[in-house]
Amino acid sequence: MYQSTHSAVASSAWESVFQDRRGLNQLGFPRHVRQHPAAQPGRPGTEGGVTRHLPDGEQTTIFDAAMRYADERVPLLVIAGKEYGSGSSRDWAAKGTALLGVKAVLAESYERIRRSNLIGLGVLPLQFQPGQTRESLGLTGKEIYTVRGLTGTEAEGLPREVTVIADGPAGTIRFTARVRIDIPTEADYYCHGGILPYALRTLLPS
Repeated sequence: MYQSTHSAVASSAWESVFQDRRGLNQLGFPRHVRQHPAAQPGRPGTEGGVTRHLPDGEQTTIFDAAMRYADERVPLLVIAGKEYGSGSSRDWAAKGTALLGVKAVLAESYERIRRSNLIGLGVLPLQFQPGQTRESLGLTGKEIYTVRGLTGTEAEGLPREVTVIADGPAGTIRFTARVRIDIPTEADYYCHGGILPYALRTLLPS
């Protein structure tokens, strides 16, 4: 009986420590972008969570680059491939993305719950048109992106497509992307900046 109780207490204590560490921004936030070793597309010779700060081109970690962009008040856009968000830790997946200063994700397709969680954190999920990819459009990640046509309110609904303009060293690339806000409730969340601001504004007297 003593052993069973001791085991339950120990298990509960370890679970509490695990959850506390997981909810601590100072620990979870930097780890959000520490990837397993993998080649970086468009960056030969680099692996894992590294990138280049633009326009100076300095190689640094994704976390440090994001902090510099935040100081410079530069909003960020993520360019992704298929099934964006698959296999990730869901409690930190969208939260970490939003904390990095990402305002939109442009992907070929989405893992279902990740797409919903992005909206809940106020991040806009955009999707390439069928047959289009980063490679087919010639996007390198060195461009400055402008999203046009994102108008409307939670009552009116958001557009199904927007125009994306990418200004880069090789010129301007213009294309349309799908807005993956699929139901009216998601439009409400996004237009309020996420599910938490929406809930607070709903509960507080006008």
